[in-house]
Amino acid sequence: MATSDMSIGTRLRLGFGLILALLVAVVALGLGHMNQMQQRTDQITLVGNVKTRLATQMRDTVYERMIALRNMALIGSLSYLQPEAERMQDQAKRYAAAEKRLRELLADAATAEETALLAQIAQQNAAAQPPIMQAMDLAMRSESDQIYTVLVERLLPVQNRWMAALERLVLLETRQSELAAAEGRTSDAGARAWMLALGMTALLLGGLLCWRLTRGILEQLGGEPAYAVKIAGHTAAGDLAGSVSLRDGDASSLLFAMHTMRTGLASMVGQVRRGADHIAGAASEVAGGHQYLTRRSDSQRQSLRATAGCVAQLAVAVRDNAGHARQATELAANASAVARDGGKVAEEVILTMDSITGSAHRIGEIIGVIDGIAFQTNILALNAAVEAARAGEQGRGFAVVAGEVRNLAQRSATAAREIRTLIGHSVSQVEAGNRLVARAGATMNEVVDSVQQVSVIIDRIAAASVQQQAGIEQAGAALQAMELVTQQNAELVEQATGATAGMRQQAVELARLVHTFKLQEEFNHA
Repeated sequence: MATSDMSIGTRLRLGFGLILALLVAVVALGLGHMNQMQQRTDQITLVGNVKTRLATQMRDTVYERMIALRNMALIGSLSYLQPEAERMQDQAKRYAAAEKRLRELLADAATAEETALLAQIAQQNAAAQPPIMQAMDLAMRSESDQIYTVLVERLLPVQNRWMAALERLVLLETRQSELAAAEGRTSDAGARAWMLALGMTALLLGGLLCWRLTRGILEQLGGEPAYAVKIAGHTAAGDLAGSVSLRDGDASSLLFAMHTMRTGLASMVGQVRRGADHIAGAASEVAGGHQYLTRRSDSQRQSLRATAGCVAQLAVAVRDNAGHARQATELAANASAVARDGGKVAEEVILTMDSITGSAHRIGEIIGVIDGIAFQTNILALNAAVEAARAGEQGRGFAVVAGEVRNLAQRSATAAREIRTLIGHSVSQVEAGNRLVARAGATMNEVVDSVQQVSVIIDRIAAASVQQQAGIEQAGAALQAMELVTQQNAELVEQATGATAGMRQQAVELARLVHTFKLQEEFNHA
């Protein structure tokens, strides 16, 4: 995004933010350098100097031990030997403590040269202990000749190598401290150069940004802020007649926007003036229309009230019709139940008549058997009479019996024929009754079907009546709602009439307020 597209606040924030960032960088660099200096100082004072002091202490203790040992070789009195022996023991303890402390410091950061020197020192220390102990023992026994031999031939070469190694260690630690100090001075000079460069950069960028921001703000405003405030004050006071002084080619500054705003505002004020006059006239016409609409709304409300009364009466009639339809449905249901019961009774009668017909046929068959038996009995009686006649006097009694049997057989045949005739007649009557009962059952079934159809039709009529009742009630509710809406419309029209009057008054007030603006054409006429 170009700088000209940024807001003034964004430019100021970016400019001062950049300067502050450079200052923070200078401070951070200084703090970092001070931290490094502190670390180097701590390294020199707490590590380097301590190592040098410990190496020097080890060298000095060796030197002190050698002096004490020579004193023991020169002094022959036991009263003087004991202090020198204690002196040697004390120096040996100091040497051991210094060596232990030095090894602890070099445990994690020892160089190869330091490690090699410590190894040589430890080796020479171990090599020096036997002649030292031997010399001390000889001194305690006052054997001076042998002490000289041990000191010169055995201890002196080891001592020289031991002291040389310790001296090299002291020089090494001293040189390392000096190198650390030199590196600190070099780093300090570099940090000062960086801080100076960043400071000069911040100064130059600050000056450049101040010039750039001032130039950009003036270009964005289009002139001095005081002139823009003056133009804004005239605009706020309603003075739109004057012109705004602009620079050549200015088409995007604040003053150009104010010039455009004043021009548009002047045009808008003129249009508002004309519109306010039109609104006042239109408000009068709307007020008259609202009064006419109020009268029409009252008439419509009265018509709706009368229609609602008629619909209420129709709803009562439909409700009664629905009640009668429900009663007719109940009566049809009762008639259907009675007809259904009659049909069931007719079916039972048909079954009974069928049973009677079957019994009559069975009786007829039995009568036929009886008739056959009577016929055979008659033939047997006739044969018996013939045989009795042949027997003569002896068969007379048997002939009388045969005659009686024949009479009985004839009478039985006659009775059987009469019974068959009666049963046939009864069967005919039963079959006729059965046909009549079947017709009656069919008729009852037709009656049941008809009653059911009538019941269905009455149910439809009742359902239609209920629907009509619901529809009429809905229509009544709708009419009541329409009446309520009409009443509300009338009230709204009255409110609109009042609002129109208020609007007309406000339009007049608006025209008065708009006339307070001073336009260019009024300035020219003046």
